[in-house]
Amino acid sequence: MNLAADLASRSLALIIGVTLFLSVTVSLMRTVIVPRPLLSLYTDAVRTVIISVVRAIARTRRTFAGRDAVLAWIGPLLILGLLLAWLAGYLVAYGFILYGAGEKGLGDAMRESGSSLFTLGFAGSDTQNQTIIDFIAAATGPIVIAMLIGFLPTIYQAYIDRFDLTQEEAAERLGKSRSSIANTIRLLDLPPDVQEMVSVGGLSMGHARALLSVADAERQRALAGRVSVEGLSV
Repeated sequence: MNLAADLASRSLALIIGVTLFLSVTVSLMRTVIVPRPLLSLYTDAVRTVIISVVRAIARTRRTFAGRDAVLAWIGPLLILGLLLAWLAGYLVAYGFILYGAGEKGLGDAMRESGSSLFTLGFAGSDTQNQTIIDFIAAATGPIVIAMLIGFLPTIYQAYIDRFDLTQEEAAERLGKSRSSIANTIRLLDLPPDVQEMVSVGGLSMGHARALLSVADAERQRALAGRVSVEGLSV
């Protein structure tokens, strides 16, 4: 490949990589963080594929119990599917960016992207600009997983708002009990700093639900701090 063609190829790859990175990031932010129903084509595409496949399998079951057992997997598969879709999107995006910003082949760039994103360390780069990209990619994977875990209440609420569902309908579609959905959403009533403690694992969901019986926000914060420090049981 001559110099002009190689430069055009890498420039196009860089544009594709940056565009895909922004698309995946917007999908992640709109689905996990923003507490209102916002359109995300990336998220909705994953949701449509998973629900369609599970429903197709459910239709092959002859009994209601059999169909219900299959449909119960929609919720867990949606969470797992979105996580894998976001990570795969970032892997490809960083691969194109590394290819466009360096001199490696596309295959080596994708390999380096996977090594950095999943912090495996089996591939890397010596050039400064690519090393910076590697560091950013290495931080992305753990952040995506932590956000998915920490913002589950917001995900449930956004799912209900986006599709105008009651808690019972959301529970049926997600494969959860209505009480589980209701209890998770109720955690949004806690002070933001207490919610953050749940997000980072400093406070269990059980402890957080127990704090909801305390009316005063300052008292909730004080009790949350005691539980976190002293390891108190519910």
